[in-house]
Amino acid sequence: MAGKERAQRLLDAHVAYVVEQLSGKGFEAWLEATVRATLEDAARLKLKDAVPAKQLKYCVVNLMAELEIDDALRAAVQDIARAVVDSEAHADARIGELVEPEVFEAARDKAIAMRTLREEIVGSLLQSKAYRGFVADLLYHGIQGWVTNNPLTDTVPGAKRALAFGRSVLNRARPGIDAELDRRLRDYIDKSVDASAEIGEAYLLGVKDEDLRRGADALWRQAADIPVSEVLDGVNGDDAADWAGIAYDGIHHLRKTPYVQQLVEEGIDAYYAHFGELSLADIVGDVGLDADLLRREISRFTQPVVKLLKKKKLLEPAIRRQLEPFYCSEAAQAILNE
Repeated sequence: MAGKERAQRLLDAHVAYVVEQLSGKGFEAWLEATVRATLEDAARLKLKDAVPAKQLKYCVVNLMAELEIDDALRAAVQDIARAVVDSEAHADARIGELVEPEVFEAARDKAIAMRTLREEIVGSLLQSKAYRGFVADLLYHGIQGWVTNNPLTDTVPGAKRALAFGRSVLNRARPGIDAELDRRLRDYIDKSVDASAEIGEAYLLGVKDEDLRRGADALWRQAADIPVSEVLDGVNGDDAADWAGIAYDGIHHLRKTPYVQQLVEEGIDAYYAHFGELSLADIVGDVGLDADLLRREISRFTQPVVKLLKKKKLLEPAIRRQLEPFYCSEAAQAILNE
């Protein structure tokens, strides 16, 4: 029998064997043995040896910079954001159910402990022109409103008219006095705001950690029972889609900047500092994946795909494409022709 004919018969037998392994009754046993053997091999390989950090950084950074993503993905991200925000699940979910007490307490204590950041935020806010301008306008309009609408003018007959008459007389006697009074009032308010800001800053920074903790706990007790839908009340699906598009465009630009690339490289270095010496099996185990779970989940996703490929008559040709080059090789032919 010629070598080519033997090779063809062996190829057909090999393809049939693999098809039976993937789609027959022995699939589960074969998969279990394969997963366990793979994890045993993975236990002998360290992460830093299997995938060096330098190689991973080169791959990730270059993919981020060069990979061009179709605009269809942007539309998909927007549709996902719209569906998530419009979900009816928000009506039944309470904030207190989504954040465990231990998580809130840890976040509260960490935020309180970051005193330097607190000082910078308070100082920047109270010393900002925007804040001072807002407070000054608030006081100015409040004082003006009180002058014309106060208990005296409201209760004393003729008081409001007399006040208006007095301003009219003053303006005739000294034209522009209204503007002068306005300027003096604003100067006084500006000085008052400066002093108030300094007092307010000193007060806020002087609040004890325990008082901040009690205040945070009080706010949490009020917020814990609020439905998520109430928090999202001012945001609809279209708003979420717009924000998702804006975020997508921002990330699309950022991923190509040297700034983000450097952060990625430093993040990978930090990851390898923790896990580089561990075996691949240890890393898989650290995220809760063991042999039984891997076998079960691989089976769950593989079986439907294998059935679909077999139904569409694609399984056998796919396996044949992998095996045929070997049986047609000179090495195989030489053995079969002996």
